[in-house]
Amino acid sequence: MSDGMMDSGPTFNGKKFLISVVVGLILFTLVSMFITFGIGRIWGNLLNKKALDNEREIQSQEMKRKESARNQ
Repeated sequence: MSDGMMDSGPTFNGKKFLISVVVGLILFTLVSMFITFGIGRIWGNLLNKKALDNEREIQSQEMKRKESARNQ
């Protein structure tokens, strides 16, 4: 360095950094959405199955109660 300036290493490229940040945010958003929707569907299906099982149990108890009332 004959002009007296020190070597500052690689220069900061703001355009590449901005592009990588935008791409990273887009990928993060997509992955988060897929995870959220996937877990939401699984959780929703489990809740729906539990609700259907409870409804079947209630209907079977009502049928047993009506049958026992009819037999008396």
